[in-house]
Amino acid sequence: MAWYRYKLLDHQGRPRGGLIDLPFENPLSATTYLERQGGTVVFLQPLPGVLGILVTLVYRFFQRPVKPEETAEVLTNFSVMLRAGIPAITAIRDSMGQSDNPTLSRIGREIVTRVEGGATLANAFGTYPRVFPQTVSFLLGIGEQSGTLDRTSRDAANHVKRLNQIRDDVKKAVTYPTFMLLAIFTALGFWLAVVVPTVTELFESFDLDLPALTLGIIAVADVIGEYTFTVLTAIVVTITAVMAAVKNVPWLRRLWHKALLRIPVFGRIAAISNIAFISEYLSLLLSAGVDMLSSLRTLRGSVKNEVYRERLQIVADELVAGRAMKDAFESAGVFPPFVQRMVSVGEESGSLTEQLQYVAEEYERRLNSLVAGLSKAIEPIALMIGGGLFALVAAGLFLPIYQLIGDVAAM
Repeated sequence: MAWYRYKLLDHQGRPRGGLIDLPFENPLSATTYLERQGGTVVFLQPLPGVLGILVTLVYRFFQRPVKPEETAEVLTNFSVMLRAGIPAITAIRDSMGQSDNPTLSRIGREIVTRVEGGATLANAFGTYPRVFPQTVSFLLGIGEQSGTLDRTSRDAANHVKRLNQIRDDVKKAVTYPTFMLLAIFTALGFWLAVVVPTVTELFESFDLDLPALTLGIIAVADVIGEYTFTVLTAIVVTITAVMAAVKNVPWLRRLWHKALLRIPVFGRIAAISNIAFISEYLSLLLSAGVDMLSSLRTLRGSVKNEVYRERLQIVADELVAGRAMKDAFESAGVFPPFVQRMVSVGEESGSLTEQLQYVAEEYERRLNSLVAGLSKAIEPIALMIGGGLFALVAAGLFLPIYQLIGDVAAM
């Protein structure tokens, strides 16, 4: 895509112009395209490279995000229209061009522009990976070549819905404990920043010999009170830096993903969600007629967890070496015996697609069950952590008071 400044006269002689993003690097091709839409181009000039990149970044920053539910709805409507005999370009215009989401409407217009400019549907949709995952463009390409675009677009819509359900379950699992811990430490910070300094003034007025626990709590409260902004800034900067490092440094990302899989409860959530994703993805690609090795290659580009990405490469290498699928999945070391058994049954009976779909549904069910029971498991742990911290602070504050009461009673 390239940005152009342009001005034209429409078919009624009215001037129109501004900035436009077109899939043409050649100004002549851009001019020809605009005039085919109706009108006469008076002026057209490409923006310089740096300015074009800046405009693109600003444009993306202010655009409204597209939800997975909207993506699934677009693909479903596209499939229905194709089945009714409506041409693909018209179906794209009708399913996306009139969307309530302006970002989706713009993307629809740009996809139409790309297709009219000679791009395939797969390439046109693949230009927007944040809206249409790699699987979608892959399936649309298969549909274009095989003449089953209506079916593959419907399969892509169902795939997006199921993956979104897996992501939602994982988010639910993480949100509750995060909120609980945040609430506990916020309340604890309030005590240390507001309550402890007030009580400390009382202790100083009586010139008491304070226990080590109380002195420690007062020291922490002083640091928080004096360096609150610095502490918060340090926490935010540290978290941001760690997240950026994990995202951009492969070996660190792998280390984090490996550690995540070993964390109690959360490691199980990560493992179940990854197996559900992999099974769903493989089942979909195999049902579309893609061979196993190509499916694994495509899948490796979509799996976010580095550990599972490496293990999928092991599966592919084992298959290339001539080993059975069950043995290949067993060699990976991350697929449970249940998955290995279902793959073996599918390979022997010729029903691998159905068996993988069953595995995906089973692990989605397990994930739902785990998320539903997570709040019950986390609540007593959170109460123990919060209760223990507050009991520690309360003990540090009340010990001097008991000491004072004892001294007064002895007088």
